[in-house]
Amino acid sequence: MCASITSRNDVHRSSRHRGAKKDRRSVVLVGASEARLRVQRELSVELVWTGPTTRVVPTRRTEQVLLDLIASANTDLFLVSFVAYDVRSVVTAMNEAASRGVRLRVLLEAS
Repeated sequence: MCASITSRNDVHRSSRHRGAKKDRRSVVLVGASEARLRVQRELSVELVWTGPTTRVVPTRRTEQVLLDLIASANTDLFLVSFVAYDVRSVVTAMNEAASRGVRLRVLLEAS
């Protein structure tokens, strides 16, 4: 049996509807749904575009986005970049993050 539980309320609503008693299975489902929600809250992906500036689309400088991201990393940082240049401020920030115990992983395109 495979089920997709999106929230704790779905589990409780489902168990009440079927007249099920609270047992180990419902506790496991509640725990699993809470874990899923926690992962969703903690993980995020932000795409950054450094193209021509326009009045229609607000953009941030990639360097500043990277510095903010690196400074906010607590445990893990996985950085993927299409093109990377030797930007001293980013290198310094990554070294500081590593000193704080942040696990750094970088994926760059080979050129």
